[in-house]
Amino acid sequence: MTVNPKRFRLFFGIFFFTVLMVTGAAASAFGATYYIDWGQGNDQNSGTSKSSPWKRHPYMNGWSGSYSHSPGDVFIFRGGVTWPNSCFALLISSGGSSSAPDRYDVDKSWYQGSSWSRPVFDLQNQGMPRDSRPIRITNVSNVVVRSIEVRNQKIISGQEYSRGGISVEGSSGILIEDCYLHDWDVSGTSVDSTFGGVTSASSSGVIVRQLRVHGPQLSGGKSSGCGLDGDYQEISGCDISNVSTGLKVSGTVEGCTIYNVLDSFDSARHENGAWLNPGTVFFNNVMHDVTVGTAVYPIPGWGGRSGTIEVYNNVVYNTGPIPIQVDPSGSVASSFTTVRVFNNSLQHGSACIRVVPRSYPVSVLDIRNNLLVSDTSETICVGGSCGGADSLTERSNVSLSSSKAATQGLATSSLLEPNANAVSVVDAGEPLASTYRHDFRGILRPQGNGWDVGAFEWTGTAVTIAPPRNLRVGD
Repeated sequence: MTVNPKRFRLFFGIFFFTVLMVTGAAASAFGATYYIDWGQGNDQNSGTSKSSPWKRHPYMNGWSGSYSHSPGDVFIFRGGVTWPNSCFALLISSGGSSSAPDRYDVDKSWYQGSSWSRPVFDLQNQGMPRDSRPIRITNVSNVVVRSIEVRNQKIISGQEYSRGGISVEGSSGILIEDCYLHDWDVSGTSVDSTFGGVTSASSSGVIVRQLRVHGPQLSGGKSSGCGLDGDYQEISGCDISNVSTGLKVSGTVEGCTIYNVLDSFDSARHENGAWLNPGTVFFNNVMHDVTVGTAVYPIPGWGGRSGTIEVYNNVVYNTGPIPIQVDPSGSVASSFTTVRVFNNSLQHGSACIRVVPRSYPVSVLDIRNNLLVSDTSETICVGGSCGGADSLTERSNVSLSSSKAATQGLATSSLLEPNANAVSVVDAGEPLASTYRHDFRGILRPQGNGWDVGAFEWTGTAVTIAPPRNLRVGD
């Protein structure tokens, strides 16, 4: 059996969370399980059964019951039920253990209505009675938040920065999974910032999986907010759209779809598809319809640091900005920065990869095996009018005009995936380190006489299931 090293790193990083997801009842052996239902509950109930649920969580505003925390406690919110603005914020101030994290979770057999849907935290476009972060996890360890919908968060003037629908601060061992954050309200502010999605500050071991973030439709086609901001251990399978910044992160980012990154309602805001800080590994992602700002934006020396950023097996198309723009902004004389750009499939009207000229160049820049679909003669811009690198490797990249790509069956509708006609792409690459030996779908390279160029490896037969693009998780 072929082993994908990156996927195994993801697996071991979330091992204890995965075990608890599959055998959720195991957590109750370490703590109690409580049920919460705004419509039918009462804080004076025991909360320990579906027939006697609480109305609020003990850490919600207005709680009037009795509760003593034990590590490993599980809190089940009834599906299809809506908690109003008066309940918030939910301030999570206790956590579990590494073997039994506290869980804010659902039971898909317990719901209101004809079928299960997520429990909803509706902020009702109003300021909250306390705090300005709907779910705030502060100075705790080992907490899981799963399958919660947060909507209509009011963004308050002067309180825009790091106001995620879910905010993590000073914490460790946090898993956020299958949550849906959307349609925040910016009518009370003129400042765009890192609000709306998930934020992580001064924390470690934060994992976000299968998150959906969708910003509000603003007049004039404008956007606001940020999908994820901060430092993460892993981000995977997320769907982010209608924002001014998709990601502004460090960590491992895999299998995400980022699209409809639009002009901010705040003219001072720098829009970004994915701002990648030092230490980021960004692979197997799809990005499209980024209209302004930057698309994939590695900044390896940000904050005067030294660092490495890896960008591989991604598909980027239909963007106004250059698909991958490497920026050594923030680097200082002592910074040693490395950027590796391998096996990406990129489509653009001009250059597909560019280095921004700054006072200090990138230390090591390695660009190989990329498919570049463009009608310009300079698809990679390094040196000259663009920024440079102290050490540059640039080879085994294939540039095709849009007409030639079409002749070879390379279309954005199929994510530029090769077929039998893609003679310029198949076997045209060079072998790289074992870390990069699996393509976008997890297929081992090479399948023929050599590595293919771009995010996909041609197997010799058509793939009947296309990789996801506009993935929407459980709405």
